[in-house]
Amino acid sequence: IDFGFKNRKLFVKTPNIILQQPDAVIFRDKLVADDLTIKPLYSKMLRDLTFDLTVDKLRIDTGSITYTEKVKSDNTGGTINFHNMNTTIENASNTYKSPTKTKIVIDAIFMKKTPVQVHWDFDVNDTSDQFLFSAEIDGMQADELNKFTQPNLKVMLEGRTNKTYFTISGDNNASQIDMRMNYDDFKIEILNKEGKKGNKILSAIANIFIKKDSDKEEDNFREGSGTATRDKNKSFFNYLWLNTKEGLIKTLTGDGDK
Repeated sequence: IDFGFKNRKLFVKTPNIILQQPDAVIFRDKLVADDLTIKPLYSKMLRDLTFDLTVDKLRIDTGSITYTEKVKSDNTGGTINFHNMNTTIENASNTYKSPTKTKIVIDAIFMKKTPVQVHWDFDVNDTSDQFLFSAEIDGMQADELNKFTQPNLKVMLEGRTNKTYFTISGDNNASQIDMRMNYDDFKIEILNKEGKKGNKILSAIANIFIKKDSDKEEDNFREGSGTATRDKNKSFFNYLWLNTKEGLIKTLTGDGDK
């Protein structure tokens, strides 16, 4: 690592940083009032640093993230996790010139069994904060998400997703998601307020709008596209969730290209 001052401004530079087996455990209590300050995207955070940062490559080896969110007072919250996460970030810096971009590649296991691959890039010098985020998700039993959806959303899922692809292109204000999904026997069960018993009427109505399988399509994939508007009081990951939710709705209900 090299650091010092150039023209009275601090600089920090290194060709390589490696983090081995970092383990992040995050708990979010949504019953506590939100912090409503503006949350900049990562490109702006790097751009606005008060010193010159140059990291040619940052690598995370075999990391893990466990995220628990508590929405209801009657339970301890819902949890999702990523483990065996290997990440490479090129140009984690604010000193390079366009068209060079910060590029992030992530390989991880989601909810113990499901491989996930992510490609994400942005240009720190672009003041509109445009980004491209694409993901490929392998097969997963839908009920693996119930640890999160049951306590927080009062919803239980059934069925299996075999393969999911999506791409989000956006900026600091709005974005579009394009999704393709291959899945079987997908159903949802809407629970009562206590989150213990199913509401048969609401569940039946919801499942009317969901296309049960994707195998009637020519290539066995259903497709959907949607848009999302960023809530600037929340993080990039809330923005990612808004896009993913919109893509799932359009894909599963058939309100997409197929």
